[in-house]
Amino acid sequence: MDIAGLYHKYWVNRPHTKDEIGDHLSLSEPSRSEPSHGWSVIKMNSTFLECTDKFYEEKGYPVICFSAFFYICFLTTTPPFSLITDLWSDLLEGIWMAAVIMSMFFSLFFLFGWMIYRETRYTHYPIRFNRRTRKVHVFRRDGTVMIEDWDKLYFTFRKHGGLFTDVEVCAHRLADDGETVLETFALPWFRGRGHPDLYAQWEFVRRYMEEGPEELAERLEIVMPIADRRETLSHGFRRFCVISTGGNPIPALLFFPINFAVSICRWI
Repeated sequence: MDIAGLYHKYWVNRPHTKDEIGDHLSLSEPSRSEPSHGWSVIKMNSTFLECTDKFYEEKGYPVICFSAFFYICFLTTTPPFSLITDLWSDLLEGIWMAAVIMSMFFSLFFLFGWMIYRETRYTHYPIRFNRRTRKVHVFRRDGTVMIEDWDKLYFTFRKHGGLFTDVEVCAHRLADDGETVLETFALPWFRGRGHPDLYAQWEFVRRYMEEGPEELAERLEIVMPIADRRETLSHGFRRFCVISTGGNPIPALLFFPINFAVSICRWI
């Protein structure tokens, strides 16, 4: 998953890059794809559209990674504990290596613990687009809220910080000079560069703010039931299966154990 914005901050207090200028998204021009909500809408009415954050899609992965690490270290006889036991049997030769291994173990333990804290501190970080006031409200990671004019935000693509060459639609809050990036947030989905889903999600938000919710309401098949409560286990499993397998029943059956495990971690 992309850790920028969750485990460390976006790169700010800088001018636009050449790529960001070249990929600038206009508020007034329709994109190349028809609008799609992408399982990200929490609320939508004539006043505001509220969406999930970009971390919501992959929520649960840090928990399942920590669970696997915990199982390996505490519930099996595999290293590091079996190795430490052997080393301590020969104190004079193995004490330095045992200290190194224990230091590495506890460092990883606290690292994963910190990641779990960041992951589970809030259920989600909503983004609200208000048509009446032309304001955008972004729930920050520290619990505060950024408020900016819709017309002042600079929307563009940003390379996703994961293992693959995906990009995300992000928005920059700019300084008075119109060039210096002060703060960044991203729309919910990330995909490969040029993928129709990126433009479809951007078009959903753009069309809501510029044209209203009437036509979009017909495209909204489902809303995320997390406005005032956390995600249920059944909804998380259904959402993850649909998104990870595209609704195809064969991959859904093949990956059922993994999807079920991740959905439990999402619920946690």
